[in-house]
Amino acid sequence: INGTHIIETTIPFDAFPSGIGTKGVVSLNEISKEKQAQIFYEKNRNFLLAHLMIDELPVTNNCNIVLRPSSAGYKFVTAFSGLSAMPILDYKMTKAQFDACKS
Repeated sequence: INGTHIIETTIPFDAFPSGIGTKGVVSLNEISKEKQAQIFYEKNRNFLLAHLMIDELPVTNNCNIVLRPSSAGYKFVTAFSGLSAMPILDYKMTKAQFDACKS
């Protein structure tokens, strides 16, 4: 929606058995029903978001690189461990961006 390109890959666990990083955002499908009952909501950037207290962040071997096209090729935007997800809602987004992130 915003014109960036996302490169998502998985690094083999045999190369990095302890993972390449941790993930702070996970799908509800990855959380047990018992833990889902402990989810609470707090505001983040004026939006109520689900939170869960945990003892340790889960490790991952997934990573993402976000690039923006430029006249010279591509500009590095960010890189992070874990799977890609839509950004947190922000009122500065276009209506299309906001609606896509909200859904």
